[in-house]
Amino acid sequence: CFAYSATGAVYAACLPRLPTAFRSTVLCGGGWFAAALLLQGGLSFMNDAVATLGRPVPFSRRLWQTLDRLLAWTLTANAAATARVWAASAESTAHPALVREKGRGGSH
Repeated sequence: CFAYSATGAVYAACLPRLPTAFRSTVLCGGGWFAAALLLQGGLSFMNDAVATLGRPVPFSRRLWQTLDRLLAWTLTANAAATARVWAASAESTAHPALVREKGRGGSH
């Protein structure tokens, strides 16, 4: 649960020192991404650690589950797409095998 929040806090703390290409994601700016990760930690805790164990929660368990899963899927899709963009960045030190070659697998 709190791995999301820890990742968001570390990313936010490192954000000012990152190369420009790594200060935003495919869907949003880096600050928003860090905030969403922090929020995801809380949602995940409410869904996984509280509601799933049958503890009483404000509103319904279904609401916490839906919010948790919706944000988790959005963050995962954003992170996967962003990894491709960051790896292809001129500022990246990613191994060339991780970067899609021009003209392969894409439309022409």
